[in-house]
Amino acid sequence: MSVNAAAGERKPELAFPRRLSYVAGAMSTAELIFERARSLPSDKQSEALRFVDFLLARRSAEAEAAEWHKLLRETQNAPGVARLTDDDIAHEVAAVRASA
Repeated sequence: MSVNAAAGERKPELAFPRRLSYVAGAMSTAELIFERARSLPSDKQSEALRFVDFLLARRSAEAEAAEWHKLLRETQNAPGVARLTDDDIAHEVAAVRASA
C-alpha cells in the first residue's frame, strides 16, 4: 500500500506481472497474451479483443496510407507528368461542375 502523507490515506498498489525475459523455451508473446487474457473476466476479455482489433485496423490503415503515398510519389515523379497546383485542381473541378 502507498501512503499519501498529506492526507494520511492508504491506497492499494496495483500489482503488475513482472516482465518475463524471453529465453529459449519461453512462451511467445502471443502465448503470454492468451494466458493472461484467459484469467480476465469476460467483459475485460471483450475489451482486450476490441483493442487487438483496433491495433489490426490501425496497422491496415497505415499500410494502405503508405501504399497511397508510394503511388503518389511514383506518379508525381513520372517523366512528362506536370505538377498540378491547387488553382489547377480548382479550375478542373469548376469545369466538370459547369458541364454537369
